[in-house]
Amino acid sequence: MITLNPLAPVHAAVAAALHATCFDPAWSEEAVAGLLVLPTCFGLLAVDAAATPPEPRGLILCSVAADEAEVLTVCVRPEDRSRGTGRRLLGAACDSAAAAGARSMFLEVAEDNVHAMAMYETSGFVRVGRRRGYYARRDGAVDPARRDGAVDPARRDGAVDPARRDGAVDAILLRREISL
Repeated sequence: MITLNPLAPVHAAVAAALHATCFDPAWSEEAVAGLLVLPTCFGLLAVDAAATPPEPRGLILCSVAADEAEVLTVCVRPEDRSRGTGRRLLGAACDSAAAAGARSMFLEVAEDNVHAMAMYETSGFVRVGRRRGYYARRDGAVDPARRDGAVDPARRDGAVDPARRDGAVDAILLRREISL
């Protein structure tokens, strides 16, 4: 049974370790703790309460400023994906942001993360922008199998843009209107 619990600075080490299972480079414990002490930030931790001891499965960290909120990061352990945990985290974060006065939730996702993109779009997020070359891949490689034209209809051939053979990947900006 997955429960969603408030993410607090005391959970920074757990959050950083969980983040490392999903991202390279990952956020440090200090970076997570530094965000969680800000009055504009909040997070949720998905925990398998049935496990002994309870195990973290995913997290979301967000920021709210005036009537806008932003997902700073969301991650679910690779072995726990496609089970609804990410969607639950995202929905609960939108509800929390709306309760704090936000009317829109923004996020960005690497264009080659087609599974996350699909989850965001089926959760009501729409594409509103692009940041060219925003994500640099540590190994400099671009995986042509993941560049399937899902983001840019003009690139349905899956070809790698020769201007970005350095491994940089665009970020796609998404927005969802939220309310209580």
